[in-house]
Amino acid sequence: MKRAYAWWRLAAALLALLVLGACGGNESPTGSAEAPADSGAASGGTKDKVLFIGTVSEPGTVNPINPIGGNVAYVINGIFNDALFDMDDSYSFSPKLAESMETTDNQTFVFKLNPKAAWNDGTPFTTEDVAFTLQTALHAKVDTYHNFNFLEGVNQAGKLEEGQTEISGLKIIDARTFSIRTKQPINRIVIQDRFAARLHFIPKHVLKDVAPEQMNVHPYFQNPNVTTGAFRFVAFKKGAYLEFARNEHYYRGIPKVDKVFVKIVPAANLVGQLETGELHMNSNGGVIPIADFDRLKSLNGLAVDVGEPSNANQLIFNVKAVPLKVRQAIPYALNRKMIVDKLFQGQAEIVDGVVPSNHPNYNSSQPTFEYNPEKAKQLLAESGWDMNRPLSFYVPTNDKGRELAAEIVAQNLQAVGLKVNLQKFDFATMLQKIKKVDYEMAIFSRSTTVDPSFYFSNWYNTGGGNNWFNYSNPEMDQLIAEGEREVDPIKQKAIYNKVQELLLRDLPTLGVYSAKDFMPVSKKVKVGKPKSFGMYNNIYEWDLSN
Repeated sequence: MKRAYAWWRLAAALLALLVLGACGGNESPTGSAEAPADSGAASGGTKDKVLFIGTVSEPGTVNPINPIGGNVAYVINGIFNDALFDMDDSYSFSPKLAESMETTDNQTFVFKLNPKAAWNDGTPFTTEDVAFTLQTALHAKVDTYHNFNFLEGVNQAGKLEEGQTEISGLKIIDARTFSIRTKQPINRIVIQDRFAARLHFIPKHVLKDVAPEQMNVHPYFQNPNVTTGAFRFVAFKKGAYLEFARNEHYYRGIPKVDKVFVKIVPAANLVGQLETGELHMNSNGGVIPIADFDRLKSLNGLAVDVGEPSNANQLIFNVKAVPLKVRQAIPYALNRKMIVDKLFQGQAEIVDGVVPSNHPNYNSSQPTFEYNPEKAKQLLAESGWDMNRPLSFYVPTNDKGRELAAEIVAQNLQAVGLKVNLQKFDFATMLQKIKKVDYEMAIFSRSTTVDPSFYFSNWYNTGGGNNWFNYSNPEMDQLIAEGEREVDPIKQKAIYNKVQELLLRDLPTLGVYSAKDFMPVSKKVKVGKPKSFGMYNNIYEWDLSN
């Protein structure tokens, strides 16, 4: 009874802290970040139609082929860059820079480009740009977010070998038609999701004379002012906002909105700025604090959608620093039900694995971890872990709900005898540490994709681009490769079920919770709203009332 009372008292204290934090933040609606000079436009202060979107996560870069800073960086790229195809929140694909993709053998995929596609300086977008982008992104000396290791002619890391410049799996047929060939037959959705809907392009006519080894530091990648999207990049004021102006040459139609600002706002200030009209909506990187849920829904000037949980907040481990037995003990120590029911007021779900329950490839039969502190203590005793040695726990500061969930995690671990050294960092600093695998345990939010192979390959494959855990298991590598190749969706799902089960055995990561997306939008926005996926697909059609 005493233990139960202590947990209720902890929950009450955390919720009180959250409310105080939210109230305190709203006293200064603009936060500490410098606001755009014409921010009055959101409430009708200028003649131009200016749209203001709030996010709490700041992208590390605006590099079209290497967007650093998690999902927010990639999503924001969609404002000023187009891909060959779009993916929407129903997990379906539609043509964009491409008008079609065809295959007869699931190994050679032929793309035909939209004949109207153009760069924002009016230059036609052609297959020469496709080839240039791929040859640049996959060059051994160029940093990129992408891993096309399924493509014929590249290595397992998705790169060309040192000294190699041509991709054998790429064929330019004419100015509008090209094909890619994979190492072996592959599921069509892998190409749609990992290649066609994700690759953003760079202009050959601007960068053709830049040596590959200079690409990472070339000014274009800090100021990508020639792109294919509905808006053109204008400025990135670190810690404050990103500015975009409409692309007068946009091939799908001139946008109705003149400018878009994505403001980087403390989470506690989001609802305050939505209420005052300083923001029209939040991005899917704009997390609404728990304490503001009811207030948000009561505001007459906003329409609020509540999405399904899509981003899993997970504990991630440096597996060389945290032994398996310790990792296996941790889930039994966590009172995740309290996090979901008390901290998030039921607006979240417990996540054991890495795939949310609404995803078509979710394994509903995978093992689950019940709250069992005694079992946690038993596993810790078997682990040989020095209980006097603090376990470092890194927490990013851009999401108040996640910070408070991390406090509960730390308290849970301390209750079973683990000493915890909780350290908080701004998101960019923490990401830098994690990418260097300079940590023991951290909490991190990650979104999944319609094709799990992208997620699994990038995060859990040996040498994967985002494998920041020192995790390597040949069985996992084999399953991921089999999943990519399997074209029968039923057989593929069976493979991905095994992947999820293996991850719960090895525990390089551990799901904690997945919160529902609260997506408010001002009623002044006639067309356009936040979405979990594909938010900016039709941004050229977005419009504001005067």
